[in-house]
Amino acid sequence: MISFTQAQQKIQEIASSKVLGAEKVSLEHAVFRILAEDIFVPFDVPTFDNAAMDGFAVYCTDLAAATSEFPISLPKAGIVAAKNYNKLPVLNRGTCLQVMTGAPVPIGTEAVIPVEDVLNAEKHIIYKSLPAIGAHIRLKGQDFSKGNCFLTRGTKISKAHIMVLATLGCAEVTVFKKPNVLFISTGAEIVDDMASPLNLGQIYNSNHHYARVLLEDWGCIYHHQPLREDKMASYVNMLQDSDKAGYDLVLSSGAVSAGAYDFVQEGLKKIGATILYHKIKLKPGKPNLFAVLPSGGLYFGLPGNPVSTAVGLHFLVGLAFTIITGQQRPPKFYARLTRHIEKKQPLHLILKGQYRQLQDGTMTVDILDGQESFMVHPFVNMNCWVFIDEQKRSLHKDEVVEFYPLSI
Repeated sequence: MISFTQAQQKIQEIASSKVLGAEKVSLEHAVFRILAEDIFVPFDVPTFDNAAMDGFAVYCTDLAAATSEFPISLPKAGIVAAKNYNKLPVLNRGTCLQVMTGAPVPIGTEAVIPVEDVLNAEKHIIYKSLPAIGAHIRLKGQDFSKGNCFLTRGTKISKAHIMVLATLGCAEVTVFKKPNVLFISTGAEIVDDMASPLNLGQIYNSNHHYARVLLEDWGCIYHHQPLREDKMASYVNMLQDSDKAGYDLVLSSGAVSAGAYDFVQEGLKKIGATILYHKIKLKPGKPNLFAVLPSGGLYFGLPGNPVSTAVGLHFLVGLAFTIITGQQRPPKFYARLTRHIEKKQPLHLILKGQYRQLQDGTMTVDILDGQESFMVHPFVNMNCWVFIDEQKRSLHKDEVVEFYPLSI
C-alpha cells in the first residue's frame, strides 16, 4: 500500500501530461466551462466619460457664488441623450446642458448636477449650491482599464462572468475541451431500473447516479456502461472497447479488491494497461486502483461501497480532473472538532462531517455517526468531508482539522 499523499502525487505526475486541448465556444455556451487562456480587457469601460444621473452639465466656476440665498440661473442650451454620436457636444461657459443617465458628458463639463437638486424653469435652470468637481460623472476606464487581465486560465466561467464578458464584447471564449468520461458499474447484484423491486441480494445502482451528477456538474461528458456479469472475459471486452473509444477518463466501481470476483486489476493487465498503484492507506477506499490505459486514458478503479466510490471520485478522480482542465486544486478549510476521535488503524481518514460557522466567525465541524463505507444516511445532513492524517492516532475536542465543503 502507498499513502494517500503518495497516491495524489502519482495522479498529479501522470495527469500533468494529459492536459486537454482547447476549443472556442460562443458566449451562449460558455457558462460553467473552464477557461484555457487568460482574458484581457480589450478597451476601457466606460469607453467615454458619461453622466451617472439625469441632470445638468455645468462648469463649476459658473456656480462659484451660488447659495440657497443667492441662487444662480444658467440658460439651458440643449439636451444630450444616451445615443450614438459622431462627435461629442460642447458645453459653453455661462450655459448648461441637460444630460441623461449614461449619455456622454459634453466637452468641458466639470460636474453633473442631478435634476432633483435644481429648479427647472424650462429655458433657465436655477442652482443653489456649488457642486464638487467631477460630481456624478463616470470616468472613462473607471470600471475596466484596457489591457488588464480580468479572468485567468483555469477559471470556471460563472453566470456572473457572463455579464462581464458581454460588457466587454467577448462573443466567444477559449475553453478546455470537456473530458470524455466512461463510468463502468460492475456487479451482478446491481439493479439499474429503480422502478423494479429488489430481490434478496440486490441493490440499486446509487454509484452511477452519484457519479453522473458529480461529473456532469464538473463539466464532463458522462457515459455509463453497466457490467452485470462477474466474468473476466466480459470485463476485458468492455475495457478493450472503451480503450478504442479514446475516453479521457475511465472509471469503474466494484471488483477492485481481492475477492473471487474482483477482476479489475487482472483485466487491466490483460489489455496491457500500466498500473500505478493498487491499495492506498485510506479509509474508506483502501483498494483504490490507478492505471494508464494503452490509449493513454486514465483509469480509476474505485471500490464498490458507495461512500468509498464517493471519496475516490472527489479526491482522486477530482484531482485528475482539475489537472487535465488546467484548474487550481480546491482550497483547504479548517475547523475545530466538536468531539474527541480515536483511530484504530494508521490510515488517512476521510469522514462525513457537518461544519458550522459561529457568530464570532470561527468554524466547528462535527464528525457524523455512520462512518462505515456502506452507510449513506449521513449524506442527508453532511456538508463536508473531513481529513484525518494517517499519522494521527487520536484527536481531541477543539483540535483543528482540515475539511472540504461539498459545494466546492
